Amino acid sequence: MEDFGVFSSRRARRLAALLRQAISEELARMADPSLQDAVVTGVDVGVDLDLATVYFFVRGGADAVAAAQTALERSQGRLRTSLAHQVRMKRVPKLRFKVDEGIVRGISVEERLAEIARVSTSNNAVVSHSDLQREAGVVAEASVSPEDGFTVKRGRFQ
Repeated sequence: MEDFGVFSSRRARRLAALLRQAISEELARMADPSLQDAVVTGVDVGVDLDLATVYFFVRGGADAVAAAQTALERSQGRLRTSLAHQVRMKRVPKLRFKVDEGIVRGISVEERLAEIARVSTSNNAVVSHSDLQREAGVVAEASVSPEDGFTVKRGRFQ
């Protein structure tokens, strides 16, 4: 006999993958300009399959993110209707939209590291790994060279 919790989480993962694909396709069909650059990065579905948190990312700063968030909230009915046609379920989960903070932090770190590398190579300075880590708030093995740019071999955000 299969454990109910394992079954539910496996089903939730499958549904999350299906929802991510279906929502991404529906966003591509929408004409709203604030959603043109929106990318669905992930979906988490609760074990009861009643609520789905849709993680998204939009380049362009806080204004673009706020506009996309508003447009997504406004289009929730259309998205759920589309999902009802594509996904065979008794009830389509409610959708909650959140900015994917991991992507935002990753881009911020990349920008900071690129700036550090740019400044250090323009000054012909030698930058140690610990200097880069301390400046960027990253724990990683890294190297900077004028030929190769910045390389992270292994790392995680602090």
